[in-house]
Amino acid sequence: MKSTKASILFVLVVLVFASLPVQAKDHPVTRPFKIVSDLTVIGIDLSDPNYGIPWVGADQGVSSETGNFVSVSKWFNEEVGFGIMYAANGDQIFWVTTVGTTIIFTGGTGRFENVSGGFTATESSDRIVSPGPNGTLSFVYHYEGEGSITY
Repeated sequence: MKSTKASILFVLVVLVFASLPVQAKDHPVTRPFKIVSDLTVIGIDLSDPNYGIPWVGADQGVSSETGNFVSVSKWFNEEVGFGIMYAANGDQIFWVTTVGTTIIFTGGTGRFENVSGGFTATESSDRIVSPGPNGTLSFVYHYEGEGSITY
């Protein structure tokens, strides 16, 4: 009898937890989003009138919804770019910006499959990390941001 009750309880618990991801997709929730990160922009060419655009970027940091993350990006100038943020568990958030400091979430994978929202970043410092050959530079921008995320 105890074994039957334990088995029924176990099955009920499994069913409840198995339905949670489906419920989250059907009923998205908006949450506050906070981020702290360092963005490294690679290959700025000072000898080129267009500064070697497009640039490649790589972030690493922590956010309220992803935990630790890394992000890769491509920038067409200081204002326009897009990228993919990889959460600690491998889920992805796709993003785009057309005004530099405002990041808009456009989709994703895993729990972020239908993500929306975004954040406004505030740069607190930047530094040259490697002057390269032929006048190329790499910079690190430290930034923090706040906004919201819905998934």
